[in-house]
Amino acid sequence: IANVVNRSNGKIPFGFKPYTIKTVKQGKKNVKVGFIGILTTTMPSLTTYNNYHPYRYLDEAKTIAKYEKILRNKGVKAIVVLAHTGANSADNQTTGASVDILKKLYKIDPHNSVDLYIAAHSHQYANGAVGNTKIVQAASFSKAYDDSIGYIDPSTNDFVKGSLITHVYPVMSSTDDKDIKADPDVEQVIKDAQQRTSKITNSVIGKAEKAKDITKDLNSDTENEV
Repeated sequence: IANVVNRSNGKIPFGFKPYTIKTVKQGKKNVKVGFIGILTTTMPSLTTYNNYHPYRYLDEAKTIAKYEKILRNKGVKAIVVLAHTGANSADNQTTGASVDILKKLYKIDPHNSVDLYIAAHSHQYANGAVGNTKIVQAASFSKAYDDSIGYIDPSTNDFVKGSLITHVYPVMSSTDDKDIKADPDVEQVIKDAQQRTSKITNSVIGKAEKAKDITKDLNSDTENEV
């Protein structure tokens, strides 16, 4: 979380780091890849005061520009942003907060080396580009997955220009395709998660006065029964 800091001391909380560097090896050659983590600055509208107030949420584009430059100075030019900011692709156009952030980044640093921006938060499909940066978002709740493939040149420590190809594929289940078999390891993870959370998810928080569907339809006061 590069753009979240404690109000008290200006440091990133929980001992988290603003970025991490991974090494990709092929034979005797290797290239370092940088990953920068970003959280949406709209947190105050998403959670309670006690949850968001201890922290300050710094401008996403300015923060990416700061750490992207630090990574480049370390010789890391293949850079991926892992962002909890939304995006949406429709009618051959990609829009949303992530696009706005990247456009601002290009104004701050037109020669930035961010190659891939993996978006989240808005629960939509996205597969597009801003400048030389590819942007993807795989819907929500494991309904899809990002598949980004590119070639990295050890002589430049960067992706080969034009080599980065991005896809967003749907996750198919045995209900969608009878030839697909459930992975027992994944099933075990799901069962474990369900068991751990069952005390909360199965708890009764209220009872409807009448037996009817409880919807999210808004009334004139923009409230709903949920």
